[in-house]
Formats: sequence, C-alpha cells, structure tokens
Amino acid sequence: SVDTFYSPLQTPISYNFVFTNLILYPDNFADLAQRSTTIPTPPDGGGSSGFFTISDAYDFIQSFSDQYAIVGNAFKLNDVPSANPFEGKDVIYEFPLNFQDTYSSASSYDVQVPSFIEFYHSQVRTNEVDGWGKLYTPYGEWENVLRVKSTIVANDSVVLLQGPFPFPFSFPSTTIEYKWLAKNIGIPVLHIITRESSGFGGGGGQTAVTEVQYIDSINPGTYQIDQTGLMELEKNGFVVYPNPAQGQLTVLAQKVSNSAILVKDLQGRLILSQPSKGLETTLDLSSLKAGMYTLEFNGQVVKWAKAE
Repeated sequence: SVDTFYSPLQTPISYNFVFTNLILYPDNFADLAQRSTTIPTPPDGGGSSGFFTISDAYDFIQSFSDQYAIVGNAFKLNDVPSANPFEGKDVIYEFPLNFQDTYSSASSYDVQVPSFIEFYHSQVRTNEVDGWGKLYTPYGEWENVLRVKSTIVANDSVVLLQGPFPFPFSFPSTTIEYKWLAKNIGIPVLHIITRESSGFGGGGGQTAVTEVQYIDSINPGTYQIDQTGLMELEKNGFVVYPNPAQGQLTVLAQKVSNSAILVKDLQGRLILSQPSKGLETTLDLSSLKAGMYTLEFNGQVVKWAKAE
C-alpha cells in the first residue's frame, strides 16, 4: 500500500466546506486528508454491499498543533455526501513523546440517512509510550525508536429504519495498535494491529494480529513534497505549502518567473503582493487573519487556508 496525504481542499467541496471552516467548525479544522481508515472500505476509498455503496471516503487530520489527531471523516453513501465532524478528537499522538507517557481521548460521530439508517460510533483511545530502543525490519535498522501502544475501546450502533419497527444493532470492539516511531519520519516505520474476537464461533475472545505494515520501499528522508504536490507542480507550474499555513507560506515554482505573487481574499480583494524570488519564495503571513485565500501566480489560481 502507499500512504498518500492530500490537502483538504483537494477533497469534494461538500467535505472541505466542513473541515476548512474556521467559523462554523473551528475544532475540526484540518490540514491533511487521507483515504479513510475509520470507514470500513477498500484502499481505493470505495466499497459496497447489497444495500448501499460507500465511495470517496476520507479521514481529516489536524497536525499543526502539539497533537496529531483525526478530527472527522467523510464519504458518499449511495453517492450522497456525508461529512462527519467528530465530537472530540481522536488523538493519535501528543507531542512531545517520551517513554512512559500516557494520555487518552474520546471521540464520536453519527450518520443519519432519513428513512434508511442511523449509525453512531463512539470510542476511547488510550495511548502509552511503552518501549524504546533499536528496531530491525526487513527494510533495515532504525535507531532510537519509540513504541506507542494504543488501546481503542469502541462501540458501533446501527438502527435500520426500514420496516414497521426500527431494529437496533450494537457492535462493541477492542483494538490494540502498536506503532514504532523513528525521528524525522512522518509515518510509523512499523505498525501492527491486533483485534479481540467477539467469541462467536469458538473464538473465545482471543486477540489476533490482523495487520502488519512497515516501510519497505520509500526513502522517507528524501522527500519534501508528496506525490500530490508534484502533480500540482506539473499542472500549475508551482505548488504552495504547507496548506493550511500559519506563519509562512512557500511558493515553489517549476521555473524562474518575473511575475508577482498575489494573495487575495475570497471576495477578490488584494491582501498581499510580493515579487517572486527564483524558484522558491517565502511569504510572511503574520499580518493575515485566519481564513481562506487565493494565490495567483503566472496566470494560475489556487486556494489555500491560513490557520490560527
């Protein structure tokens, strides 16, 4: 599999209206999106059953503070978009991380399709930094890694609204994840997921390893812009990052240009103008308020967000 991160602005507009909206959803403002791991779909973001089809499933991530947290998800159910801001963040990491640190977070969301189904998910994640040392994987050796153990106690409730009497189902689950984190590497170098069986069919509530992932082919120390950014560079002739940005915004151009870089608000008013400086130009955002903006350069326009 390949981990690909997107700007929330690259997801369907009904999604990014929620997760880039500092006015209506300030606690769910995201700077990253990724194909969903919280919605049970295949890696391409789509899945189906005899009753419904799920597509375009994304998780929305907040990574610009001292936490790395999932703040919501979104998907299309039978092509009807559903953006679901979480009540509470699912905190994956809390920085700084030190051996023996512990912390927990509670999150929930609900989805309603009138006259069809109601779905409610709630969970508590408890994290413990329970180990450190040297890690060996088939890819190589990793010095000074930390191991984070996450115990996720969740409950999914489903109510089918079709028929004369709504019928509820409840599915409790316990998942334990182990992630080995190496310095300056943005994703775990090793990730193991275990789940407790329900006890049905003679399983007896035993815990089994269900997934193992490790970095095996990408040199994570050599990239600056992800594949999505490289595609934008080829399409527009430039790319802006990070997006959302806080103190500074960088414009990386494919070739040197004499064009000015123009920052405007969504009403088209000019907010900032700066000459480009070679292939890479840095903009100071300290005078800008948090919100959505456009950036014009070489005849092309892209949207970006200023975070608080």
